[in-house]
Amino acid sequence: MMHNVARTLCGLHAAFVLSGCSIIMAASGNKEPNFDYISVGAPRNQVEAEFGHPVSTRTLSDGNEEADYNYEMGNSPNPGRAAMWGYFWLTIVG
Repeated sequence: MMHNVARTLCGLHAAFVLSGCSIIMAASGNKEPNFDYISVGAPRNQVEAEFGHPVSTRTLSDGNEEADYNYEMGNSPNPGRAAMWGYFWLTIVG
């Protein structure tokens, strides 16, 4: 009997924690860069506005500078998806 109660309580706790995690994950993230603003020879401040600061830079033999940037695709914040998960959470809990 106590095992069933403990198992039920653990299951409910997991449901609350995991659904809250879904809401937070959908609401957070990094903005995806807009590649329409970037072209060869674009000013550095314009590129950094989309990609952030470069991970590394190198000076080439012709005097130009080459920079490497890291960015993540598919992880932008989505308030609609967060609201949907919040609604699901309220219907399950409430």
